Amino acid sequence: MHNQEKTQILLFWVNSIFIFSWITILPIQIKYGYWVSFLFLILSITFFFKANFLMERMSYSDWFLSLSFFLYSVNWVWDIIRSDSYFSEVAFLAPLWPLFGILLLIYLRNNKFSIFFMKSAFFAACVGVSVIAFYEKFIQGAYRVTNGVSPIVFGNLSMLYSVLAFFVLLASSRNVSKNMALLLFIFILGGILTSIFTGSRGSWGCLFFVLFALIKKFKYDGCFKFKLDARSLIFIALFFAFGYLLITFSHIEDRFMMIKSDLMDYREGRVFTSLGLRFEMWRGAWIIFSQHIWFGAGESQLTFMRDQLVESGVLNRGVIREGSLVFLHLHNDIFDVAARRGLIGVLFALIMYFVPFYLFFAKYFRSTHEELRWLALSGGLIPIMYFLFGLSYTVMREPQMLAAYFLLISVIWCAIRQIEDKLRKDLN
Repeated sequence: MHNQEKTQILLFWVNSIFIFSWITILPIQIKYGYWVSFLFLILSITFFFKANFLMERMSYSDWFLSLSFFLYSVNWVWDIIRSDSYFSEVAFLAPLWPLFGILLLIYLRNNKFSIFFMKSAFFAACVGVSVIAFYEKFIQGAYRVTNGVSPIVFGNLSMLYSVLAFFVLLASSRNVSKNMALLLFIFILGGILTSIFTGSRGSWGCLFFVLFALIKKFKYDGCFKFKLDARSLIFIALFFAFGYLLITFSHIEDRFMMIKSDLMDYREGRVFTSLGLRFEMWRGAWIIFSQHIWFGAGESQLTFMRDQLVESGVLNRGVIREGSLVFLHLHNDIFDVAARRGLIGVLFALIMYFVPFYLFFAKYFRSTHEELRWLALSGGLIPIMYFLFGLSYTVMREPQMLAAYFLLISVIWCAIRQIEDKLRKDLN
């Protein structure tokens, strides 16, 4: 065996182990887990110069995806420089995660990894977040599970991973035994319950994607053939157990009743509620955007202008802080970007969402390979879910959410491209 072949085999296993590690750790150890992905990137760049690096392996679609990441990052960094904030009000390295995603994409297009390891990581992560959530809920008695960070971030990541794990399970359904599929489905339910236990309402709408996938799978594969056996009884028991946990411990009804109460309070002029403060923040974002339409107020000027609106009585003081919690964003991704970076920033943000969505769904509609199609669906759902998350929270200012978005899209995209390369090689 030549040294070059040994290097490729070594890279294959190093890549696979690190991909499994950071995908698994990111939602479990939220505070510092994203640094594992950063470590992987450093190691990738180290190996980068020792491995075969062929730019011709990058197709137009690869560069198109990279360009959407690059524009978003450059626009953000430029805004930081022009407003002299220099990362003072944003998490360290946050604007650079799109560039890390590009590096990872280029690296994985030139170096293979185990798609099985990638898939397994989503289920392992679901198990991890489930253990944390059940411990906080039933041992510590927490009203909302948090994993030591914002419950919104923990809830969004848990729902993201659960939905992706479900689509990955469907992608592998023909290669997984029914007993194993049932076990993996239990892991997914645990992840979904974790998101629900966080009380993060903005992520619950993503459950419709699971329902959509079930209907699609049952419609085309004829999975409605019911046979009463031990496995079916376990599934029925799980269904009732899941429903019992939802009704008894999730406080879903309380969270939805709070929406109705907050809306009534806001109409009557009482804004110091969860929804009321969000409406005030969005109203402030519109005022600031209308004064700086093209390029926005700037990274560091946003909070300054918001505080001025508060001092002049235009906005409620609650938009600055609630108790010990200080708000540094506007609880909506598009409004936040519009106020900070104007129409130009909104354009780049929409490109950052639309390009991956378009590329993944293009793969889905053009391919007949079942595994590739389900992976393409899972990748295409990431920008959709992030857009939904961003309607009620500024997820794109959280380093954990940024790392998950750009790196997961890059990995799933490279997994699809790796399958395509194999299919093309088999044909030749």
